[in-house]
Amino acid sequence: MKRLVSQIIFILVIFLGIQSSKSNTLQHDFEEAKFKMGDIWHSLETCCDHSYKYSNEKSYKGKQSAKFELRRYDRDVNESKRSELTTGIEKPSGDNWYRFKMFIPNDWETDPNSFEIITQWHGYPDFEKGETWRSPPLLIGIQGDKINIHKQWDSKEVTVNNNPEGKSVLWEGKLDDLKGKWIDWTFHIKWSYLQDGIVEVWKDKEKIISRTGANSYNDEKGVYLKIGIYKPDWKHNPEKSVVDYRIIYFDDVEVGYGQRIPGY
Repeated sequence: MKRLVSQIIFILVIFLGIQSSKSNTLQHDFEEAKFKMGDIWHSLETCCDHSYKYSNEKSYKGKQSAKFELRRYDRDVNESKRSELTTGIEKPSGDNWYRFKMFIPNDWETDPNSFEIITQWHGYPDFEKGETWRSPPLLIGIQGDKINIHKQWDSKEVTVNNNPEGKSVLWEGKLDDLKGKWIDWTFHIKWSYLQDGIVEVWKDKEKIISRTGANSYNDEKGVYLKIGIYKPDWKHNPEKSVVDYRIIYFDDVEVGYGQRIPGY
């Protein structure tokens, strides 16, 4: 009898552990017929019908992916030029994992003096303390013919005038090496404004970043993931840009809150 009870308890522990694991890992493969706000997505920041759609033009697997399109003369969204999909705000502590597939088309034109952000983890300001929106603590960006991963951080209780304690380019590559194919990105991040922060990144399962140290702001709330296109120069410095549109695709997004993504 004791042995049977022990076996039942063991099975329940395993079952509950699996359920807990599943509840901490959110996924979206963009195969549904229509966009739905659910556990993983919190908001869609777009202006127009062309800004975001399920597309069968490209797909990592299955039939569809998420297509983001941004045009120079699109209406402003949240005071700038963007087409982005966002998650909810995460807890400010713990080890979080993110995995997604990204496709940059071959016809992506070089814009030598203007940049865009194609993935970002945005901090949520402490407005009641006088903070305003700041640059994201971690991002994937494109500048000219380069693609980079950049972080910035601040341990001060209030970050003033978007002037953090530190900034760092963690990795830089040639954009041409990533165009015209699906790229598998995996990020392991322990968010911290102190030195115990962690950023690990794999590109197509090859580890390209392993860095410790501060990687976020000293905020009461956590961060949230945004995928898509953000090009602020079209709003604030239009003379810098020589291109008129951007298109990018995403597929198979997975977010693990404190849950390690299998295979890493």
